Amino acid sequence: MCCVPYLNKVQEVATLNTRNINSHATLIEIAQQVNLDMDEFVSDFGSKEAARAFQCDLYLTREMEVEEIPSIVFFNECIEDEGLKVSGSYNYEVYEHILAELLGEELIRQPVPALDELFDRFSTLTTAEVAEIYSINEQLAERELKKRMLQQKVERIMTDEITLWRAKERTTY
Repeated sequence: MCCVPYLNKVQEVATLNTRNINSHATLIEIAQQVNLDMDEFVSDFGSKEAARAFQCDLYLTREMEVEEIPSIVFFNECIEDEGLKVSGSYNYEVYEHILAELLGEELIRQPVPALDELFDRFSTLTTAEVAEIYSINEQLAERELKKRMLQQKVERIMTDEITLWRAKERTTY
């Protein structure tokens, strides 16, 4: 199973500060909530390979002088070539251009999913993320999200720093 739902849930918990994501028990609970293979998760969590991979990531972070979040380091298949580090947030088109250049071919963009489908893929989203995905302004994105809130499809979670939107739990009768 893909790790994206897990990482999204960890981000949600960290953003809402509902639990300590540095806690092993919290990470296990999140893995259960997103239906990961628990035997594999627990095995990987404590494995020497995972610890070694993490140490390699830390080494690469120092080697590439990553000092800012977000930072993405791109490598191609030739290990002798240097990686390309992109620090900071940029428009989506910048990342598309970098990938197209590295791959040497034009990227084929997948159609944007319907908003309801988007919440099937991501547990929580900000208004700004929805606006970015659909190339609309934040006011229009918020209006669409509020419509879905009135339809009881999503709920708004507000903190002092951020507003998140999450699909409401579906109940079957």
